Amino acid sequence: MIRVNRSRILPPRELTEPNSLGQRERQRVIAFYSFAANRESKYNYQAYRLEGVKKALEGLFHGKCAYCESRYTATQPVDVEHYRPKGEVICSNGQCLNNTCANYAGTGSAGAA
Repeated sequence: MIRVNRSRILPPRELTEPNSLGQRERQRVIAFYSFAANRESKYNYQAYRLEGVKKALEGLFHGKCAYCESRYTATQPVDVEHYRPKGEVICSNGQCLNNTCANYAGTGSAGAA
């Protein structure tokens, strides 16, 4: 897995500016998970799909998959995955994966392809 220094770039404005999609989504996530009935539910995140977020993560990971380190940028779109629980909408909780590793990420065996 690629280790990155996340402090070398600023988090994307789409996640940090007041009233941005990321900030509004963060508030919705907090409200969603504040109900005990939702704690085991999956929230449908949107902010990580924004181009500015993808570009920032691609820069951090140098266009390589965070798990297997293969260069995906010329052959397939980036898939943003969380590597920590999704309790916060912050740039430091994203990583770039190629499609193969993204498919394995949910099984706990990413990079095993």
